[in-house]
Amino acid sequence: MSRRNSKRTSFIKRKFKRTSSRKLSIHDIMVLDFLWTWKVANFAMLVQVGYSKKSSWWAYKAIRQLQKEKYIQSLPRGKYLDHEVFALTHLGFEVVLMDRDDIVEYRYKPHAPAHDYFATCLQLGELWQSHWDKVFFTEQMLSSLKRSNFPKDYVRDEGHIPDGITTLSFGLKQISFGIEVDLNLKDAERYGMTFRYYGNLRDIHFVFWLVRNDWMYDKISQFYKSSYVQKDFADFQFIRLDDFKKDFWNAKIIQGKFKGHSICKVYENAMQSLGKSEASLGQNSNRAIFLKSTKSPQISTSSQSSDETKIL
Repeated sequence: MSRRNSKRTSFIKRKFKRTSSRKLSIHDIMVLDFLWTWKVANFAMLVQVGYSKKSSWWAYKAIRQLQKEKYIQSLPRGKYLDHEVFALTHLGFEVVLMDRDDIVEYRYKPHAPAHDYFATCLQLGELWQSHWDKVFFTEQMLSSLKRSNFPKDYVRDEGHIPDGITTLSFGLKQISFGIEVDLNLKDAERYGMTFRYYGNLRDIHFVFWLVRNDWMYDKISQFYKSSYVQKDFADFQFIRLDDFKKDFWNAKIIQGKFKGHSICKVYENAMQSLGKSEASLGQNSNRAIFLKSTKSPQISTSSQSSDETKIL
């Protein structure tokens, strides 16, 4: 939701210095790259990214090792999050930069941990591990990479940057969705920029918009009426935060063209409109990965063996 500077940010001075003699594994680097892309992630998400084939205790030790070596950091939970989340440190960001030559804005710090985390949950959700053909453009990517990485007008010199854009494809057809999260109300001018942004992007069909409560939806609705944009307000699908935390992608749209439908159902209908006859995201929910508090695994007899607990 930040502004993109019209001038290219100056290169940061590299001051990489190892904090241990351990060589990072490819799985460690995958975790660091994921944290740059999505800005924040919880323990369970990082396990899925880098250590899903290891035991829970091994994965826990690997993540804590990255934290101990100051590649990642734990963030305060805040009043909206009830579990621990992680983000990159400056050292971790420098590791990511070693494999990137397309970054023009040197950013890695979360905008606001809870906001960024729920944006990640709303965008990835049940799509993350599905076999559907999808592309995720995150706020971090849209703010940091060369605009040639994206479809025309997804990035402008000034104005609104969405919390994410997701594109689904089937055959030669595709459909795109915007992602917006508001835990705190902004001023009318900021919402005017948001509505104008989507009004100028005809290829984004709908916008999923997570809001803290009904009062916030009412205020945003009032701001829309004075924004004078061509985008139909019914294209914005609003979801309550409490509903989302409870039901995840089974949460119902409270206002919008698909009012009463779940987030999952909207995506499944979209895939069917592209011609996919069996468009189901399955029965197993990813809520336990994204929104369930994960405690430190207990050391079991099997996990105490040297090949399990030693981080190579």
